[in-house]
Amino acid sequence: MRRALAFLTPFGRTVDPDPASLLWFPLIGAVLGALLGTLWWALHGVLPPAVAAALVVAADLVLTRANHLDGLVNAADGLLSFRGTRDGRLEAMQASRAAPTGLVAAGVVLVVRWLVLTASTPSVLLVTGVWAASRGTVAVVALSVPYARRQEGLASVFLDTPPPTPTGDETPWLRVRHRRSSTLRRKRSRSAVGAVALVVSLAALLGWNRVGATVTLGAGLVTAWAVVLFARHRVGGLTADVLGTVDVLSETAALAMALVW
Repeated sequence: MRRALAFLTPFGRTVDPDPASLLWFPLIGAVLGALLGTLWWALHGVLPPAVAAALVVAADLVLTRANHLDGLVNAADGLLSFRGTRDGRLEAMQASRAAPTGLVAAGVVLVVRWLVLTASTPSVLLVTGVWAASRGTVAVVALSVPYARRQEGLASVFLDTPPPTPTGDETPWLRVRHRRSSTLRRKRSRSAVGAVALVVSLAALLGWNRVGATVTLGAGLVTAWAVVLFARHRVGGLTADVLGTVDVLSETAALAMALVW
């Protein structure tokens, strides 16, 4: 839990996450959502809706260290790049300076989130459910989709690495054995994370609106998989920036859909 908390929030000692920490993603997402939802509800009766919404958007950036928004900026720079090769797009994602494409994408998303919150009725349960679902979706995607960079980049910490053999050389039999055990562990982890995320997010969303819960959750999931499919088409798989984009866009789509209900 400490690794997941340090990875997703500013709290806790900075440590690299590992595959086991993914199970905590939807739970930590629910806590973050509850905090933001409570802030939204408390400010709504005191400040104008637009001001309250702006403060909630800003608080979200603080509570996540803006990591997911930074991922959106980098992913937009790479996935929407005019560079014709996969490696060129991955290189664009790693560039230290943000390109206009990424900055515009981040600006549009922040404005949309602000507008949606301004026009919506504050609900702690809605934000709790959406944030739990988005973090759970990120965890499931991380366990389901191949990575564009096999052993480099932040997302590589979620990969299983082969245990060293006594001689330092891995036999073909050991490679097959490790591959099978790794696949089994990932399937079990994916099922566990998915179950936790579904239970937590649906419990909150059904408490918010029984009719709109499924549609709101579905909007976030469809958006997430659209991002994943586009990333696989453009760079061949996931990166940490793509995972951040999945988080931000799935949340934004779910909030926008909730506005209809």
